Amino acid sequence: MSSEICSRQYQPLAMSIGVGAWSVGLVIGPSIGGIFAQPSERFPGSILNNLMFRYFPFLLPNLVTSLLALISLILVYLYLPETFSGRQIPVPVLEKDIESSNEIQSTEIMVM
Repeated sequence: MSSEICSRQYQPLAMSIGVGAWSVGLVIGPSIGGIFAQPSERFPGSILNNLMFRYFPFLLPNLVTSLLALISLILVYLYLPETFSGRQIPVPVLEKDIESSNEIQSTEIMVM
């Protein structure tokens, strides 16, 4: 995907940033899990010492990582440009439309 977004000049930099971000995620992910696991035992005097976190001791790290994934999903949706600029195939409704869409797909495969 970085090769579609970046110019040829910046493709090596984009690939190295992607690999670096993956490596940072491999370190931060387990750290988040370890820090926030069993919050009722680790932080006994806080609001995290309640029945829900005693019954589900690994809920908090999952909530934190889900929140981070939601934030990254929103950022990708807002700031990452769409790279597909091809024509859209209409959704078939009737049987004759299904047959014609199969013909369109087979001709597109031959063209590509």
